[in-house]
Amino acid sequence: MIRKETLARDIHLIESIEKSEEEIGGGKFVKADTSMSDEEIDDLLMA
Repeated sequence: MIRKETLARDIHLIESIEKSEEEIGGGKFVKADTSMSDEEIDDLLMA
């Protein structure tokens, strides 16, 4: 059984992945250092 909520979440995830692939293909990417805190990485990725 497919739930509406699950389907909506999956579609959103697929759209996010597609957008990220396009940005990476276009040369836009961000590097995170493993010594960074979770909050620093979140801030970097959300910028």
